[in-house]
Amino acid sequence: MSNVENDLLPSLIRKVSQMEHTFREFIDFNNEGLYSVSEFSKLTGLDDDTVTNYCKRQSLAAVQVIKGGKWMILRSEFKRLVSEAIKNNQSKLRSTARRDAKILNHLGISK
Repeated sequence: MSNVENDLLPSLIRKVSQMEHTFREFIDFNNEGLYSVSEFSKLTGLDDDTVTNYCKRQSLAAVQVIKGGKWMILRSEFKRLVSEAIKNNQSKLRSTARRDAKILNHLGISK
């Protein structure tokens, strides 16, 4: 093998491994069911950009099958977020008050 091939091989192996890991995550997530960002936004009343930011920050369990591609969010995250909003609203947690109020108002759940 040439030096160029020796230099590229570890990089290619890493990339293939990363792709395999991402694909396995997608398959695992897909067994549960996934929402697109726009579907999740419509359910929660949150803006698409907000949901995308939550995905990027890993505040939502989500996967990007292709780097830079669309985010897909676990269906269970909707229930978790609503439960969290209700709990936070009852305890008057300030750090998520705007988000929680928006979700609860969108779902017609009164304070």
